[in-house]
Amino acid sequence: MTSDRNEEKGSVLLSAGIAAFGILISRILGMVRDMAIAKFVDTNSRDAFLSAFRLANVFRRLFGEGGLGIGFIPILTEILAGHKTHGLGATETRAREFVSAVFSMLVSVLLVLSLLAYLFMDRIIGFLLAGDGFESVPGKIALTVQFARYMIAFPVLACLYALFMAILHSFRRFLIAAIAPALFNVVMIVAARSFLWTSERQVLLLSIAVVVGGIVQMGILIPSLVRMGLFPRPSFQWKTNDVGRFLSALGPTL
Repeated sequence: MTSDRNEEKGSVLLSAGIAAFGILISRILGMVRDMAIAKFVDTNSRDAFLSAFRLANVFRRLFGEGGLGIGFIPILTEILAGHKTHGLGATETRAREFVSAVFSMLVSVLLVLSLLAYLFMDRIIGFLLAGDGFESVPGKIALTVQFARYMIAFPVLACLYALFMAILHSFRRFLIAAIAPALFNVVMIVAARSFLWTSERQVLLLSIAVVVGGIVQMGILIPSLVRMGLFPRPSFQWKTNDVGRFLSALGPTL
């Protein structure tokens, strides 16, 4: 009994150390990213880009960052632990159904919200950034709208990354999920240092790099999910007990 507890404690400490290392690297590269943007992009274009990026982050924080994992991981872990009672085959089927249902629900909601945001982006930006600071600079609001529309796919990608990360964490696989955000920052740093572009086109490249970085951040987790047999597929079986419990846990977090 004591040996098992020591092994479990060691496993927890190792997992925490891996996650902390990944976060540290990501934060350092995030600081380098911000420094590169501040150094190589002019003030007006930078303000427009950062304001557009902040709007994209609202979706990520609302649906992805922390909250999704809080509601998802305990339920998937409980499902996986049921193999002793229900058998391995039944447990794996239930886990795949749960993962696919949450994936499909998340994508459906985010695609609708992203489409609405794209169509009404000028009104959203005009409401959020109304004031002398932005409106006094000709074309700055329009530039922000343009950048925000270019990076509208990022919230979907970031939230899928959060879901894939939660799946891996349920299996105590932390390293690849911890490294992924650092790769996003590397893509952004490379884009920020593109000296051959004019400032406005450079920020346009940064907006596209946000989406590319989101693809890289999410995509690097996919091979692990495929090997585990838990890469989600489209599913509309949402009226299940597991999905209901997930939504109940997610609601207070939102």
